[in-house]
Amino acid sequence: MSFLKVLSGSGLGRLRIIQLLIPFFKKIFRNRIVVSPEGITHYLDREDNLNLSLTGGEYNPFNKKLLSFYCMEGMEENSVFADIGANVGAYSCYIAKLFPKVEVFSFEINKEYCEKLTKTKKENSFFNLSIINKAVSNESGKKVKVYHDKFNYSNLEKNNSFFKGCESKYDIETIKLDEFFNQKKVDIIKIDVDGHETEVLEGAYNLIFNNENLKLFLEVTGESVSKKKFRDFIRNFEKKGYSFFEIKEVKKKCIPLTTKEIYKLNGGGGG
Repeated sequence: MSFLKVLSGSGLGRLRIIQLLIPFFKKIFRNRIVVSPEGITHYLDREDNLNLSLTGGEYNPFNKKLLSFYCMEGMEENSVFADIGANVGAYSCYIAKLFPKVEVFSFEINKEYCEKLTKTKKENSFFNLSIINKAVSNESGKKVKVYHDKFNYSNLEKNNSFFKGCESKYDIETIKLDEFFNQKKVDIIKIDVDGHETEVLEGAYNLIFNNENLKLFLEVTGESVSKKKFRDFIRNFEKKGYSFFEIKEVKKKCIPLTTKEIYKLNGGGGG
């Protein structure tokens, strides 16, 4: 493992001093193109927010193994993987590479990320990958503002606690997953939208609750967990027989969760 991989890894990378040093090393060592351990040529955004240039193209390896070996087990030809908040496609491209018969749909609001992902798709001949530059939400056809911070992170909410000093860059059109996929069956949905999770779930209600075998990877923030609508979704998931797990990337474990434990995640408070 290289020195840069150690710096940006899941252990030392949590230290404040390392977090301060990473941008410095990225300026020195960053390449605009990197090849992942799976042989995927990735085009990177100008800030390389996933630190792929420092890790040799590796990103959350345990999460990716869960997607490939657990979630994809038994999937048939033309199965569907929806990546909501795809960034430059670390997950999307991984699935497109390993499962060429699986349809991959990447939704991303950041124009630059989409441009880089389009180049990555072309470079690797990912004919099973579709890129959608729209904001997944609870209604379709609405124009909303995309906010960027100085590190090129994007969000739909200017006052999101994870994004400081954001400026509006451009407008983008919203889309509901229920309308986008219509009657099409989706097998796996991965959602990482930094506070907009509830709206994404609202717009995918039929898609989610009319599909008994759906697997959902959801990164949540304390802001989302504290919302009543989000907690209502968790209760509905429970009624439908869903099981909940917390993924521990560092420990490489999946830990079963109760609904009360979910409500306490990320400082969400008790339920």
